[in-house]
Amino acid sequence: MKVLYLVPDDGFFWSHRRDLAATVLKTGCEVLVATPEGSYRERIEADGFGFRPVRMSAGLSPLGMARTFLDLLRLYRAERPDLVHHVSMRSVLAGGLVARVTRVPSVVNLICGLGWVFSSGSRGLRSWVSWAYRLSLANKRSWTVFQNPDDKQQFLDRGLVSDSRSSVILGSGVETRGFQSTPEPEGPPSILFASRMLEPKGVADLVEAGRLLQQAGVEHTIVLAGEPDAKNPSSISKETLEAWVDEGLVRWLGHVDDVPALLGDCHLACLPSYYGEGLPRFLLEAMAAGRPIVTTDTPGCRELVPNEASGVLVQPRKPDELAAALGRLISDEQGRREMGRAGRELVDAHFTLDSVIAQTLDVYDEITTEDWR
Repeated sequence: MKVLYLVPDDGFFWSHRRDLAATVLKTGCEVLVATPEGSYRERIEADGFGFRPVRMSAGLSPLGMARTFLDLLRLYRAERPDLVHHVSMRSVLAGGLVARVTRVPSVVNLICGLGWVFSSGSRGLRSWVSWAYRLSLANKRSWTVFQNPDDKQQFLDRGLVSDSRSSVILGSGVETRGFQSTPEPEGPPSILFASRMLEPKGVADLVEAGRLLQQAGVEHTIVLAGEPDAKNPSSISKETLEAWVDEGLVRWLGHVDDVPALLGDCHLACLPSYYGEGLPRFLLEAMAAGRPIVTTDTPGCRELVPNEASGVLVQPRKPDELAAALGRLISDEQGRREMGRAGRELVDAHFTLDSVIAQTLDVYDEITTEDWR
């Protein structure tokens, strides 16, 4: 059996879907990864996966989408996969339509959050994307997976999916063996933000909240880990980030591979996002490391803070409310420890990598005649 994963970035496949694909490979399937070629190709091929480069532009321009469609049309006709798993919006929009045209026997479409299109895109863009989703998902041979229940309900309300051919799998899972709950470091409380430097991720709100804390005399450090995305219209510029550093508001590390080490050096994690998240991997990893989280009461984020046991929820785009929540945790060492323990317990109970892989294989069981165990 031939299984193909379509992912818009080879690094994202490596960090978020490699373990699932490796599990499928062990069943004896041939596993292909279709993605734009980047720095992970050698590692992907070394793990036994076939690599198939395709063009996928960062945006949703008609020309870029047409190129992606043509590349996928040639690929799907040449490879004739038995199962394709589309990951993220661009993969679902282009791959879902190609899978219908080429009559791929089994299709999984993973909606990794609604993203910037639905959080800050124009009404016209949202309408166009909804129409494109309707075309791509209207396939009796497909199954749509969402990462939080709010996103599924929105698609149901828009008539884009049916309840009987869709489900929710909360996030991408965390390999908890890679994260240990360690004592807090010495020194002023450190707040970690690890994500792409995009406006809807709430990074500017965090910086403004830090400014308010400084004005109130609350000692702290904000650490930003991640890079701008020049192809994304909502990206924070490098110049803005450097200006924040020069002003003494943040430390900016750029891209960092060793997230567990970063989390071990912080006191709490913050992602004040209004992006349209699926289920943020960074927050799951922070919880796995026993760190409390501060995030927004929005789809994909609120699921991680039930009854504020593992952290604090704030309203999006409210720097003053965010500053108050951060100040509360900065001054409450015992509360941080209790929330950190609760967060780790929540991850162990509901968000492990093994659990997500098992739930995904259940979907494969549902739409194919194969036994995936």
